[in-house]
Amino acid sequence: MVTPENIKKYWNEDYYKYWKKVTSKGGRKDVPKEDACFHYFEKMDLKNGDKVLEVGCGFGRLFPYFLDKKTEFYGIDISPEMIREAKKLFPEHTDRISIGDVENLNFSDNFFNKIFCWAIFDSVIHQDIVIKELGRVLSSGGLIIISGKHKPYFDHDENAKIAEEKAAEKGHPNIFTNFNNLK
Repeated sequence: MVTPENIKKYWNEDYYKYWKKVTSKGGRKDVPKEDACFHYFEKMDLKNGDKVLEVGCGFGRLFPYFLDKKTEFYGIDISPEMIREAKKLFPEHTDRISIGDVENLNFSDNFFNKIFCWAIFDSVIHQDIVIKELGRVLSSGGLIIISGKHKPYFDHDENAKIAEEKAAEKGHPNIFTNFNNLK
């Protein structure tokens, strides 16, 4: 059973160790590129001065993109270890990188123009609360991009099903998104 406690433990211990290994020295130049992610970045139409929140920022692998676009980016993650690494990699931005719970964001209403919630939404237990919270901190006319997995997403994709089963065997906490509930 997936609980808030074992999700936090997974992201702070197991996933942190995995990500450190994948990125060798933990440096941002060693992080694998995520082509789909950058496709959606372009759809965000980031502009100079936009206030952008990355939910689940980890080591800050996407921060260089936000910096290149001259945005005022903020990153939150539930893993203190990940945040510690991000602050080491981006010491000039430590005031905007913090441990955070997406169900209870420590930002004022209408604070962000854009929110990027990439590859973590399927690890959130109370997705309905998260949607409301993201909407609260998003300004009118703002944009949220969320990626996650829908329960039947692998009905016709045997490779995806195998990947999910292997992730579950390794203890990856996965909460599939029920889009009808989110509507």
